[in-house]
Amino acid sequence: MFGLIIRRLGQTIPVLIGASILSFLLLNLLPGNVAMAILGANATPSSIKIVNSELNLNHPIVQRYLEWVWSALHGNLGTSFVTRESVVSTVFARVPVSFELVVGTLIVALVFAVPTALITTKWRGGIVDRVGTLVTVVGLSVPNFVLALVLVLAFSVKLHLFPASGFIPMSQSISGNLSSVALPIFAMSLVFFGTYARLLRSDMLQQLDSEEYVTLARAKGLSEWRILIRHVFKNSSFGLIVVAGTNFGQLVGTTVVIETIFALPGIGQLLITSIGNRDAPTVQGIVLILGIVVVFANLFSDLLYSSIDPRVHYGNADS
Repeated sequence: MFGLIIRRLGQTIPVLIGASILSFLLLNLLPGNVAMAILGANATPSSIKIVNSELNLNHPIVQRYLEWVWSALHGNLGTSFVTRESVVSTVFARVPVSFELVVGTLIVALVFAVPTALITTKWRGGIVDRVGTLVTVVGLSVPNFVLALVLVLAFSVKLHLFPASGFIPMSQSISGNLSSVALPIFAMSLVFFGTYARLLRSDMLQQLDSEEYVTLARAKGLSEWRILIRHVFKNSSFGLIVVAGTNFGQLVGTTVVIETIFALPGIGQLLITSIGNRDAPTVQGIVLILGIVVVFANLFSDLLYSSIDPRVHYGNADS
């Protein structure tokens, strides 16, 4: 276990370096000028020159990147070009919103996916199985941004049940908070619900049809529900844990679109705004923080998998 942690942390370094270099280069390849984005279209050449000098934009790109890396190693991700505030404080002020969306989406997807997979597996081939399969296919087929717009039209514009935009912190009102994130979480969770339900159902069907322990349990007279829930589901849940862990990065990426549609003050909306403003320090800080989060989420899923099933060992290829 300790060796796995050390190896994964070692793999984190090149991943984060590669992501930071790629994002830094892409930002600098965008058309336009950062000073122009800050000062506006009526900026004079002299004012542009002053801003470029203040922000060190007149330095070579390699020098600017190395300066940023050196500051990041000391815990300083720089200052926003636009707001002139610390990138660390700006990003972490928006973390609670994105964190609530990601965790809520994962919980909702799993809460609905597990019973759906169990029910469709128990009554496979019947009408319940067909309806469940249809629902999961719809979940996989509908893009989350399309579903988000439909939800806003139906539940906000027509029925007035949920707000169309905005965010209420849980510290102000629990009911208001849940109301403000209900539609975004549902829009994000549908595709993951379909993925998890189909994956779990497929794995449980395979075990029911081919595993010897299932035959032995039936010979002992155990009911199908007991075999399915206490034995088959437990073994099939391992794959679900791994997929949920690897989906964490996709979940974070989905918040970028959903936060923009629902005007939620999270990291995703900050990233879109910063890219439009060519606010390189803020974009670099977000990429670095999200990269760290995704890497540690994958590490956590591996550790959880090996803890549940002691037979799993993450060794080298020869072992």
